[in-house]
Amino acid sequence: MRSHRVLTVLAAGLAVAGWSAMGWATGPTAFAGCVGGTVTASGSTALLPLAQKAATDYHAQCGSATVNVSGGGSSAGLSNVNSGTSDIGDSDVPASAAPGVNAANLQDHQVAIVIFTVVANNGAGVGNLTTAQVQSIFSGKVNNWSQVGGKNQAITLIERKPGSGTRFVFDKTVMGSVPESTTPAAQEDSTQLVMQAVSSQPGAVSYVG
Repeated sequence: MRSHRVLTVLAAGLAVAGWSAMGWATGPTAFAGCVGGTVTASGSTALLPLAQKAATDYHAQCGSATVNVSGGGSSAGLSNVNSGTSDIGDSDVPASAAPGVNAANLQDHQVAIVIFTVVANNGAGVGNLTTAQVQSIFSGKVNNWSQVGGKNQAITLIERKPGSGTRFVFDKTVMGSVPESTTPAAQEDSTQLVMQAVSSQPGAVSYVG
């Protein structure tokens, strides 16, 4: 049995179609067919499974090529490609929205649509939340699930770390002008770690892409 639940959206914004892209440093168009050598990609953990699958498939067809893929978050990916540390920066947000990144040096390529949603541990006893309720939970104003129709259980906030593309989309689309709590139980730096935390901690809630 699953130990986490996807909360049904009652108000616009909880399941958000996010914008995911891989940012290549501006330069010559890629060669057609197989190309040898090494390419390094880093960034969004929401986009990581897609990037890993693409790397595996390309290597299977082009054995002389090595594609190294890692996470780290959208901001890190864009910063890495901007500085030349990575060849490709995977991101949930366009380069123009990333702090400290010179977007003029990068070229965005939209590759996927990512659905973002709020997830909670099954023990919370909640299946539906309004945007206002989500804002109250993640701002820290509501600290028990009974306050939003759930069980009498303390809410355990799991946030994404600053610089996360998922956090950027969630804050912009759902939280709006309401800031997230500055005292969460934890801040995780990947979608996988968020899901593990929510499924293992009673009363836990977070957002994923």
